Amino acid sequence: MKVASQLKRCLCSAYLPCAALGSVCKNVRYKPKTGLVPRGFTGAFGKITDVKLIICLAEPGEPKNGESYNTGLSPSALIDDIANRVADAYRWSATHKGRISFHRNVCCVLNYCWPGLSIDEQLKRTWITESTLCSAAQTTSSVPKAIEFECAERHLQRQILLFPNAFIIALGTKAERRLLMCNVTPDVSARAAGKPLGSIKEANRTWKIAGRKFQKFILTKSASMRLRKCKP
Repeated sequence: MKVASQLKRCLCSAYLPCAALGSVCKNVRYKPKTGLVPRGFTGAFGKITDVKLIICLAEPGEPKNGESYNTGLSPSALIDDIANRVADAYRWSATHKGRISFHRNVCCVLNYCWPGLSIDEQLKRTWITESTLCSAAQTTSSVPKAIEFECAERHLQRQILLFPNAFIIALGTKAERRLLMCNVTPDVSARAAGKPLGSIKEANRTWKIAGRKFQKFILTKSASMRLRKCKP
């Protein structure tokens, strides 16, 4: 499946490669020769106008065994490859109750927001992105603020601007802080989906609240659209 073309144009600058790699971000984990590149995003497999929900995460975790991307592809093809492989991880968790808790937890959020829809339909209507596209030095470790700001301003803000009417959920304080760095206030801030998770019961409660608020948003928006259509 292909990511909406507007998003691919927006993200291509991260694979030219990203201009920040020679300055602020020179110490990030970027190893194109071994296939370690900015990644972690998925969704928007349709028209840009289909997307009603944005889920913002922190940054991609430790590459899994065998996780490597072909940097010989064009930026557009590489973005599609990344998005489809990330989507496959969510599909596995959704259909087989995968053991990787992060993907399973994000699927919980998707189900609270889009109850009754298949994972493919959920991803068509959702853009899931990382607020920092390169991995931290170690999974869950801090990222220098200068790098957070650079990636938020250079990549995250440009993505968000493509969806002026979408509902935004920040999963975790890192994601929330980085959205605020680019002057974007999330509609809901919930617990992160990955480690350190703390109480799964408490995290799940915040995901349910996020889902209920999104459901209300969709219903209200649908009602206002009907009212506009009914005006003479």
